[in-house]
Amino acid sequence: MTFLTPEIVSIMNGALKTVKNKKFFALSLLGLLVIISTTMQLRGAHTKHYFTDLSGYKRVLRSSVSEFGLTRPVIHTFFHSLSQNEDAVLELWKDEWSNAGFDPVVLDLEHARANPYFEWVQTILTPIHGSTDYNSLCFYRYLAMAMVEGGGWMTDHDTFPTNIRPLDVAFLPRKGAFTAFEGHIPSFMAGSAEEWDRVSHLLMAKIPDIPADMGISDMHALKLLKEEGRGKNGIWFDPPHRNTVIQGFRYESPGKVKCRAMKIGKVVHMSHRVVHYAVEKGIYPMKYNEEDPYGSRFRGEAVKMFLDQWRDQCFPKKTVVATPKKSSLLSEYITDFKSDHGSKKSA
Repeated sequence: MTFLTPEIVSIMNGALKTVKNKKFFALSLLGLLVIISTTMQLRGAHTKHYFTDLSGYKRVLRSSVSEFGLTRPVIHTFFHSLSQNEDAVLELWKDEWSNAGFDPVVLDLEHARANPYFEWVQTILTPIHGSTDYNSLCFYRYLAMAMVEGGGWMTDHDTFPTNIRPLDVAFLPRKGAFTAFEGHIPSFMAGSAEEWDRVSHLLMAKIPDIPADMGISDMHALKLLKEEGRGKNGIWFDPPHRNTVIQGFRYESPGKVKCRAMKIGKVVHMSHRVVHYAVEKGIYPMKYNEEDPYGSRFRGEAVKMFLDQWRDQCFPKKTVVATPKKSSLLSEYITDFKSDHGSKKSA
């Protein structure tokens, strides 16, 4: 690409006629054009390299097209039904992400089984947890995401959008490098397919190092990888102060949402732990049920209630006052005038 078009040359010649030090001006202008040209070429090369690394860019944005011709970016979760209670949480997850402008895609065991690495992983995990235990399923999600062409973004099925926009996930972060946004808690993660595959191997390799009292889970394996450092494993763990992911029911008092606190973060993670905490603190939005002391039975309904309260209290709908038509105002004025005038005459 060259910037010395006939039009620019003509402008340069015109400018040369109007300055005294023509040699200095010409050299300065030529140098400036060289710098601009070089910068644009480097930018072009960098952009080309960026999209080469992000080979899954269009595939991440491969989903449904809105009425305006805009693509809805995909957000994934991994789910295998273990109870009807969790099925309700999943349905809420799909509704909330869809309403926020995303295309929610649910991966399952079939996607994980398509990974050539699955049988080996299952052989290791089955003696520990069983083939479809919750903690085994947590490891399988990495295998499922590795089978998604281009990789992409994934959340837990109990992580919901708050301030995140579709454009926020239009690109994979850090050129596709694996990124966990809630420290070592795997509630919100992203990476290329190759990165999901690579991290699945790293997690399995960490299982022997997990202390017995911690329990074998992908979260504890990620914790060890985080402590090990990015220099050794290449995984990006966003620090807590980034607040990309917030947790729990943000109430000032029962039923009253902390609107200011809800402005922080992109998503909210409603884990079993924070739900139980809300029950203990008396801020759980559902009525306390002795048969459900941890709040797990109606977790989906409780989270929906909180999110609806957040929208109603923090984004109140403006009351639209109907503006009377000018003609009606005029007729009303004439009627009042005649009435007053007539009463004066009769008096």
